[in-house]
Amino acid sequence: MKRPLRSVMLGNPSYLSAYALGVGQAMSMLGHWHRPVSLLDDFDRVVRQLEEMRPDVIWTHMVPWVPREAPVSGWVYLDLLAQWRKRGARVLLHDGDPRSSTRHPHQMTASFDLGLCNHSLERAEWKIPVRRWPYAAMTQVEIGDPVEALRCELLFAGIVRKDDSLYSPRTDVLGVLRDRIGDRLTVRTGSVNDRMQVADIAPSARAVLGLGRPEVPGWVDTRVFQYPGAGGVLLHDDAGGFLEPGVHFVKFERGGDATATAANVLEAFDRAAPDEQRIREQAFEYVQSRHTWFHRVLEALAAVGFP
Repeated sequence: MKRPLRSVMLGNPSYLSAYALGVGQAMSMLGHWHRPVSLLDDFDRVVRQLEEMRPDVIWTHMVPWVPREAPVSGWVYLDLLAQWRKRGARVLLHDGDPRSSTRHPHQMTASFDLGLCNHSLERAEWKIPVRRWPYAAMTQVEIGDPVEALRCELLFAGIVRKDDSLYSPRTDVLGVLRDRIGDRLTVRTGSVNDRMQVADIAPSARAVLGLGRPEVPGWVDTRVFQYPGAGGVLLHDDAGGFLEPGVHFVKFERGGDATATAANVLEAFDRAAPDEQRIREQAFEYVQSRHTWFHRVLEALAAVGFP
């Protein structure tokens, strides 16, 4: 196709999704025309915006798991996507943090061409092709300078709460770390998402902490690419096989409880100190050359017939 692709992200633009931001950046870098369309808009306005764009590619976020405040049910959006598939659009489903069940699974075949999964769980009920498609880093030319107001020792940025299998274990580890090292641990977890500040935060923290989800096969934490890809020193228990320990990040083992895990985190933090600058530079070069949203988008477009 000689002309630029016309591309739409159907999701919730008010939520600062790494996936949505990254796809937008990559489509722009590729010279394609891209716009977000909000699931929370009046449905007739959604229909009109798609008609205005006449998309070749429709990326979806939170479909079919639409937010409660959406004006219509998820199956209505699925019907709309099926109509656009009949008109020749390629429709991509994103499954980042996998849900335990799929709403309206009988409509998936008609509505989507491909599932992009940040995990390796079986999705046979979808009856569509799927591929493992982990999160990525925003494209960045060079490592930024440290920002004095953001300088810290060990950083954790993300949600802290005790309510489920994802957040409770890491919240317990953070509690032990706070007891052990006090304000040497910085936890950024407010009402404002700091995802767009990563290029400042990564070079300003001595190390950034992340933890995996061993209960979800193939799941990859966003931090695995986000912080090394901006020149950060990542401490992590599971980089999904994408980064090399001691070269692109510093690995620690998860212990039998929060106290043991915290002790292993601190040992890894000390171990990282002598090689901090080397790890920053190697991680940045490696991730930016292989694991940015530019690379992910190229892969997804090729999979649906746009090489």
